[in-house]
Amino acid sequence: MSSDCARGRRAEAIAVTVRADGGEPLSSASIDVRVGELLAVVGASGAGKSTLLRVLAGDVPPTSGEVRIAGRDARLLRPRERALLRAVLPQNASASSPSTVREAVRFGRAHYGRVDQAADSVVAEVLSATGTAHLATRVCAELTVDQRSRVALARLLAQRAPLLLLDEPVAALDPEVRAQVLRALRDRTNRGDTVVLALTDLGIATEIADRVAILEDGRVRPLDAAVPAPRVAGTA
Repeated sequence: MSSDCARGRRAEAIAVTVRADGGEPLSSASIDVRVGELLAVVGASGAGKSTLLRVLAGDVPPTSGEVRIAGRDARLLRPRERALLRAVLPQNASASSPSTVREAVRFGRAHYGRVDQAADSVVAEVLSATGTAHLATRVCAELTVDQRSRVALARLLAQRAPLLLLDEPVAALDPEVRAQVLRALRDRTNRGDTVVLALTDLGIATEIADRVAILEDGRVRPLDAAVPAPRVAGTA
């Protein structure tokens, strides 16, 4: 275990600035992501939540600042190393390929190589956790939007990374499916993994998260800071 994880830190961004499209979605933003927590990052649409997740994942290098995953400089991690350390679910992600559900979920294990003795048991477990086991032999392209979203989540969980970064994973789901997805994510934190959710709905965030951070004007602050966040609450 790295020294950062031993100190309870799964990942962190330090004074990160990202310049894109003539603006700065992140401006000297800092955040720490702790082992075993469910952290919600809340902000209005366009506030930079997706950018922050991509930076934490090591997929977007910041213009300035530092990003560390499990104590390691994210810039120095190879693709397979990143896949072993973190898993990412982009906004509006869904499984819509011509493959079967089981095949699509198993693809989440691709970075383990051809000899993956745990694949069958892991795939069966995540299909059950996401309520998609009965869909295992169905073709993804034939599924409903809710079903595809759950299959995408199952594929993410199959990756077995200790840090999960999800961008608006429950926004389009009905309440029953949303509850099932959140239970699956909470199960991962109960096992010691870390979940980071980017959300626009402050109500959902305060209901489900261990900790809430507000992203506004390119910077991150804790929810309990003195300045309120009226532009976040209730934002669609």
